[in-house]
Amino acid sequence: METSNRSYIVGRLVWHLVPVFCVLAALSPFLLPDIPVGTDLPKHVMVARVLAFYNDTKYGYANHFDLDLEPRPTVLGALTLAGLAKGLKPFDAAKAYLALFVVGLWFSGRFLTARAGQPALAAVLLLPLAHTFCVFSGFLPFIGSIPFFALLLGVLIKQPKGIARSVWICALLLLLYGFHIVGLAAGCLAVAMFAFDRKDGWQAAWYDLAALVPPVCLAGYYLVRDHRHSSRWYYNRPLQQIEAYIGYNAWTLSRVSGFLFIGLTAALVVFVGWQAYREREKPRLLLLAVVMAAIGLVLPYQIDDWFIVGSRTFPFVVVA
Repeated sequence: METSNRSYIVGRLVWHLVPVFCVLAALSPFLLPDIPVGTDLPKHVMVARVLAFYNDTKYGYANHFDLDLEPRPTVLGALTLAGLAKGLKPFDAAKAYLALFVVGLWFSGRFLTARAGQPALAAVLLLPLAHTFCVFSGFLPFIGSIPFFALLLGVLIKQPKGIARSVWICALLLLLYGFHIVGLAAGCLAVAMFAFDRKDGWQAAWYDLAALVPPVCLAGYYLVRDHRHSSRWYYNRPLQQIEAYIGYNAWTLSRVSGFLFIGLTAALVVFVGWQAYREREKPRLLLLAVVMAAIGLVLPYQIDDWFIVGSRTFPFVVVA
């Protein structure tokens, strides 16, 4: 009996240590180098530095920059990094931001899997997102929206419809908007697809749809005001678009990591297939993932030379 209890305790300890090792493995490429990889990383680090020490006369940033903290998309990412830069060296602040993102992936994934009635360990299937092109390109504000999308899905799955659920949805959509407009778009699509449920009655949908109004109006205002009339949208041929959609994510860092990512994605597909069979009477999450993947494939892969679009839907497809 004592041996059996000891084996059980060891087994439970190992079971709980697996996600810890997975999180540490996901963190290592960001924490071990002196400067994490990321083409956009220096830009975001510089913006954070200016925000953190704008009024410091030693640097004189106020003499050269105008401070604009209006609630535009990405402002929360910049402010978060600036807050970290207050007490850390510039690139250490970027490391801390990336660490918060990875840990946030795990905890938001854990929240989502618990709400969906899945094993807690399934949340590690979100950790490969820490090694996609968005992260290794240094899109810091954008990646901050991914954990909040997982939290939103958890609320949509389990929270009873009503005023409290509407408030949670609205708050999470505003957070998604504050980190990136694509995150808000994915969140709005999820809310719209979950709003209508015959079991709850059609009138209950208005609680969810009402939560869309503040973030959508805010985003619409800034999109109209900041619209670029000269923007060019670039498309690939259908097959090339699929290659770009997968290639941006699978072949970013190296061939080894690419094969590893494809293997983990294949494992995720098998897991999703099994769950889709078990939950075949409630396929909304699977349908959401399919719809977002289709939207990502028909969107332009890039606008001008400054904004990648279509493949940014990939992380939200994986979360769903």
